[in-house]
Amino acid sequence: MKTISFPRALGLAALLAASTMTAHAATVTVLDSSLSALNGAFGGGTAATTTLAGPVFGTTTTVTGASGGANRASAAYVADQWVQRNVGGNGTAGVTTDYARSGTGSAYFSGSGGAGAYKGDLEILFGTAVAASSVTGMGFDWYRDSSSGVTSADLHPVLRLMVSGVVNNVAVGGYLVYERAYNGGGAAPLDAWVTEGWDYNTGNLWSTGNLPGAFSVFNRQLDDWDSLVSNLSVVGLSIGIGSGWNGGGFEGAVDNVRFETSAGSTTWNFEVARNTVPEPGGLALVAAALLAAGLARRRIG
Repeated sequence: MKTISFPRALGLAALLAASTMTAHAATVTVLDSSLSALNGAFGGGTAATTTLAGPVFGTTTTVTGASGGANRASAAYVADQWVQRNVGGNGTAGVTTDYARSGTGSAYFSGSGGAGAYKGDLEILFGTAVAASSVTGMGFDWYRDSSSGVTSADLHPVLRLMVSGVVNNVAVGGYLVYERAYNGGGAAPLDAWVTEGWDYNTGNLWSTGNLPGAFSVFNRQLDDWDSLVSNLSVVGLSIGIGSGWNGGGFEGAVDNVRFETSAGSTTWNFEVARNTVPEPGGLALVAAALLAAGLARRRIG
């Protein structure tokens, strides 16, 4: 299998390790305006990053054209920042108001076409790699729209751990992927937010890259992987859809990505940064308030 190598972790881990005496919890807001502007040719794919100005607001990157890894658009990793990665084959990734979860938005993913062509991810590379043995929990909220035509009823946006380590003196790396299908979940609920969570000793994670049993073993938990791979480290997180999703398109979302260690936890909440325009009713209330204030000043005068 092909080795997936991630850049050396760029300070989430430093943040989590900052205090070994008192565990802490942090919520980080990820704004659509922080996403990279990916435009132009990427192999046989063409990327376009768009700022949506209504009725849906947010920022998305869509890549049309040829499918496959060489034709996907990826932004350069930035320390502790979510960026678009592996977008291609008529796939879209971004942050929009389509499926607002805990505020104004959520991470948005969609794809069109068949034959497993489309893909789209958002990823974060940690400032410092986190030892897998220190991970105490993780999870996320996901949404599958009923308009999704993809054949498999169990498919939904996934959460992946980006990991690296050593096996038999050979460097290995790839993703450890959580999917409902391998965790007794059955068909994905439609048009409803679902919260998933697991810890070091629960939650089946299958692997990619040149990790042991890549694409073939689906019942290992993080503690199993930690035993199989020396110096197993989590270098980042990935959320997204696609690659091998046959039978039709997909539309859905992710929010509240959670990562917990013995030192504390971080939750990433995806939001849309925009100037809200009051509805006509709201403008009328503002006008009435200003008029009342003016009359009050006249009486006092």
